[in-house]
Amino acid sequence: MKRWIWSLLALCVAVGAHADNRSAELLARLQQSVGAMPGYRVDFAVEAEGHTFTGYYRVCGDSYYMQLGQAEVYCDGTVRREIDPVKREVVVDMVDPSSRNILNNPTRAFTLLDGAFVHETVGEREGVATLLLSPASAKSGISRVTLELDTRTVRPRTLVYDADGESVTVRIRDFKAETGPLPVFRPENYGGFELIDFR
Repeated sequence: MKRWIWSLLALCVAVGAHADNRSAELLARLQQSVGAMPGYRVDFAVEAEGHTFTGYYRVCGDSYYMQLGQAEVYCDGTVRREIDPVKREVVVDMVDPSSRNILNNPTRAFTLLDGAFVHETVGEREGVATLLLSPASAKSGISRVTLELDTRTVRPRTLVYDADGESVTVRIRDFKAETGPLPVFRPENYGGFELIDFR
């Protein structure tokens, strides 16, 4: 798995969008719905550079476990361990609590009303609303995030992250409550892997 997919989605930059009441209402309902679940699972596909990777993640509080293609990510809420079985690497880094991208910090992916984004509704048709989210920080490279929501279930359907003329599309295939313990990183399962620690 290319590491750029993880780092690309951590970028933010502001563009000229305006908040509106409908987008605020939908984002509040989404945030409340997700926040009410003690644990949940999201199955998704990522489309980037003509390739598609499928995967899923499970969230419990601030912790999560993710599989995407052959890669795995274990996160205990403070430290994330990214496993690349092809390169046989374990990359360790601290969690960025301000990140809202679904691949870098899925526990906060739908916490979008805390000032991190300016938002507006750009379309609504046949039960699907399209929201444009513009990062409030002008310090990095993403120009916008486009979020499609089912207005009946208030579940996300698609997120498109645009940056530097390229885009990464995340299609949500299933989103459901799921409890139970998350998989835990065990070093013995990755014997012989190179450890790269950025902490």
